[in-house]
Amino acid sequence: LHYPLRRQRQMCIRDRDASAYTDNRRKQIAAKVEGGRVAYPHKFHVSHSHALFVDQFSRLLPEESLEETSVTVAGRVQFIRESSKKLVFLDLQSCGIKLQVMANARNYGGDLDLFKRDLGEIRRGDIVGVTGFPSRTKRNELSIVPSSVAVLSPCLAMLPKKGLKDKETRYRKRYLDLIMNDTREIFYRRAQIIHYVRAFLDSRDFLEVRACFRASARPSVRPSVRVLSLIHISEPTR
Repeated sequence: LHYPLRRQRQMCIRDRDASAYTDNRRKQIAAKVEGGRVAYPHKFHVSHSHALFVDQFSRLLPEESLEETSVTVAGRVQFIRESSKKLVFLDLQSCGIKLQVMANARNYGGDLDLFKRDLGEIRRGDIVGVTGFPSRTKRNELSIVPSSVAVLSPCLAMLPKKGLKDKETRYRKRYLDLIMNDTREIFYRRAQIIHYVRAFLDSRDFLEVRACFRASARPSVRPSVRVLSLIHISEPTR
């Protein structure tokens, strides 16, 4: 018995508590394994990155499709929009690029039960693999129309609904900040800066060392050993 997709998600997250959400997802994964299916696929071949997909098929006109062209993409589900019980839209994020998945039961092998099962299992934050053909919607949105969708890595934590804006939470939970706000560009720039500084000092015969220093404790804090992750000797080695 298959319930409508919206009803399935309501049943799965009827308790909005984060711990209850995690428990429900674990039960869902256990039921999937008991049914003889693979909860964490070992491998999924990706033929196109999001950047390559956009670059190769950006010339498609509205309502134009390449049904004879089969492609596979993968990414993290950011948002799920259910237009009807036979039409579901997914926003797939990968490497800072968003790609729309337009899941239509008509193009899903004609099996409505399979369509409901596969799409009903997907939650925000899941990493999914999609096999289908490129298309462009009436609203000029480049999309992939799937013939199959597989959950590669289910997300066990409930993601914030309205984005992540709290600065303290963003600093304390960088993994969540990367998922919700896609701040990978900041870390990319940071890595470039560190690489440049390291190369600059290496070229001048500086020595990079990692050392531990005992810091003086504050009045109400127990003494502790604090680690300096990276220092440079201020004089070139001889």
